[in-house]
Formats: sequence, structure tokens, C-alpha cells
Amino acid sequence: IRRDALANDVPGLQYGMAVSEDRHSNAFIVSDCKYGYRGFDDALSVSLINSATSPDPYPERGIQKITLFVGGGSPDCAQMENYATECCRPLIYAAGYRHHGSEPMEKTFVEASGDGIVITSVLPWDKGVIVRVYNTGASVQTAGLAFSSPVSEARRMDLNQNETGIKAEVRDREVLFQVEQYSIAEVKVTF
Repeated sequence: IRRDALANDVPGLQYGMAVSEDRHSNAFIVSDCKYGYRGFDDALSVSLINSATSPDPYPERGIQKITLFVGGGSPDCAQMENYATECCRPLIYAAGYRHHGSEPMEKTFVEASGDGIVITSVLPWDKGVIVRVYNTGASVQTAGLAFSSPVSEARRMDLNQNETGIKAEVRDREVLFQVEQYSIAEVKVTF
């Protein structure tokens, strides 16, 4: 959500970002557990303790563990969303046994392309996966999903996983489809 300068806290799930007037750079604060961000009077802040008195008179008393990341960089919203997700949700892995495989270790299962396109979830189903993406930009974008395996079919779904009849194009290992500005889209992919 783009907002003008405001002297109140506004909600943000992972970060607050201030974009320069020339729109070439940003400053940001990422938090793993705090949600009240403020951008006002040439300052960017996040409320760490904001104790209420009702219904719980002691909601934030005691030891607090808060992780913050502060920095600057590109004003690209999708890039910022991916960075904030990396900061707040560190990589979880499970150790396995050594085995032979046919793919290189640096290969990824699915990768998104398109200005402002971010993958939010990948859900398995019996013949493939369901991938949900969103568009952080102010214009319609073509989302590209590049898979490590050839795709036999892709169907656009609504958020209740019903087919929409909207076209999703398949090109060997890639699926292409349109995503409206500031919108979520879902596609069911069969391998």
C-alpha cells in the first residue's frame, strides 16, 4: 500500500519503506514481529512497544525479542518484499542422506519473472502444484513461472481453487499469465 506521509502508525506485515522523491532509492525497516510503521517529517519508524490497557492491562510487559533490519536500496516493491521475507523467515532445511541426482544442486523448482511479481505459496496436489502470486505494481503484468520440469497443462484458478476460464499459456517449462495491478492470482500446474 502506498501512503503519503502520516504522523500515525499504519499497519505493515513485514516492513515500512520510504521512497525518495526521484523514485530511485529507498530506506526501509523490516521487523519480524512488529506491525506499526510510520513515515513522517523525513523519518521512518516502527513502534516496538505500544501498550494498551484494554482488554489486557499488561499486553507487552516482560521480555521482548524483536529483530529489526534497517537499510536502503532499490525502490522496487517486489525486490523489497522478497528481501523482507528472507529477513523474517530464515531458510528452514532438513538434512538428508547423500544420493545421486540428475539435476545440479543450484537449480530451483520454480522461479517467477515479471515486473513486481512475487510468489506467495506453492501447494502440492496429486498431479502437480498450485502456485499463488501477486503483483506489487500499478499496471497489469505478465507473470512467468519457470519450472525445473516440463509442464503439460496450466489452468488459472480463483482463490477458492475453482477454474476461472482465464488463459494460462504453457511453453515447455514455463507458464505465462496476466495479473492485474495490486492483485493476487493462482494457477494450477500439471507436470
